[in-house]
Amino acid sequence: MRKLLFLTVLIFCSLFSINGKAQQLMTNAQINDFDVGDVFDRQMFWGSTGGAASVDTITGKYYSINLDTVFYVSNSYSVIFAQCP
Repeated sequence: MRKLLFLTVLIFCSLFSINGKAQQLMTNAQINDFDVGDVFDRQMFWGSTGGAASVDTITGKYYSINLDTVFYVSNSYSVIFAQCP
């Protein structure tokens, strides 16, 4: 019985050690790689008093002279709403 338990634990641990490589961390360039036309919708609610909503659309993308910085141009539309009693 102890051998069977030991073998089961050994096999279980070996499966996770073989395929258990973690995902590498994403870089800022991978996270902030927006394209022209990307749309971001956000909504915020403040309980029973109302909230806000905004829509941002990426309309332009250009690089610095040294090609080490990306600049984005966007159109932003926001609305704040309140609950009426």
